[in-house]
Amino acid sequence: KVHKVSVRQRRMEKKEKAARKSNATDKISQHLGSSVNVTVQFQKQMQVPEAEDGSTPTVTTMAVVSQASTKFLLAGDSTGKITVFTRNGTVKTVLDTSEGIGGGVDSLQAVHGSVMYRSGQDWGYVDLEKFELRPVDCPMFNGRVMDAVLDTTVASRVMVTDEDGSVWIFTVKNKKDCKLDMHFENGTTSWPLHLSSVRGFVLGLEEGEQASSVLALNTSMIGKGKGKSEAGSVPPPSQPIVWRRNRGPVRSWSVQRRSKEGDLLAFLSRDGREIEIMELLMSVYTPPVADQFSNFKMPVIAVAVVLVMGYQYMKNKGGKGLLGGGGAGGRAGGAGAGGKLDFGDSDFAAALRNKKRLGGLGGLKGKAGALG
Repeated sequence: KVHKVSVRQRRMEKKEKAARKSNATDKISQHLGSSVNVTVQFQKQMQVPEAEDGSTPTVTTMAVVSQASTKFLLAGDSTGKITVFTRNGTVKTVLDTSEGIGGGVDSLQAVHGSVMYRSGQDWGYVDLEKFELRPVDCPMFNGRVMDAVLDTTVASRVMVTDEDGSVWIFTVKNKKDCKLDMHFENGTTSWPLHLSSVRGFVLGLEEGEQASSVLALNTSMIGKGKGKSEAGSVPPPSQPIVWRRNRGPVRSWSVQRRSKEGDLLAFLSRDGREIEIMELLMSVYTPPVADQFSNFKMPVIAVAVVLVMGYQYMKNKGGKGLLGGGGAGGRAGGAGAGGKLDFGDSDFAAALRNKKRLGGLGGLKGKAGALG
């Protein structure tokens, strides 16, 4: 049976907000308590094919992946088979990870269209284009693979745990070429250890009989090109464990990444009756991008101010030289050069008044001659 678990951000209603504001005795922050709404919905029921002896295998792990706009559901069983279902529940193909040796499929993980499987000490990728398995062998890793998961931020990065509980981080190119990025020494973590990842950190779940613990390992230095060894790997920081929290025993867990909000951690209790969801409030510090022209801003502004002030100075100086020069000669020269005449000048205004006066006297003389 396949169920869908939906997690949505919880928003308080107006009545609930008003009730909390009006309560004068108990002031409770709206950020306390459950911040998400969780619903479980039944989707469909599928059946894996029968084994060669006629028995029905037990489903050990599942994963959902989208490939070329087609959604597949992959189910690994106790016989080492991976059954690929289509969206409507039809069996597309069956892949054998054990090659007749036996042993079940321990884990399936789908990230960014890539699917990785782990069956015993073997691990690799599931090619959904050709529907075949592509095992991976890392020559730099000599231990026994106990857990292997894909990095949710970089699809080509794989995190592996050995029998001592040490964490190895590899970059797998073309799903076959393996390169070591970082190795946490023995004693940092302990087995049984199950891994997951968020940006810049590796999350681990250490299981015990009576209790378990969740921890975060710092991997933010990978890919920055600082302190690399001759093999190309980056040494772990001096304090690799960022935090560790103890909790009760769990059967399984999952990590859901979110872009604009905190990531979610889901834990299934040992008896399988409770699902606890926690929000992870942790992010990697990203330094601001330096502006390449920041050192040139002040000189450019200073040069621009000097140019503007020089232009204004030359403009004012040129205007005085054109219209100045003394008396009527300077004014006439300005007029002849196309400059504007100053009609408000006292000499020019007096000449206009005399011309109008003489014109008026000539008109009177003409009228007198007509009368005579």
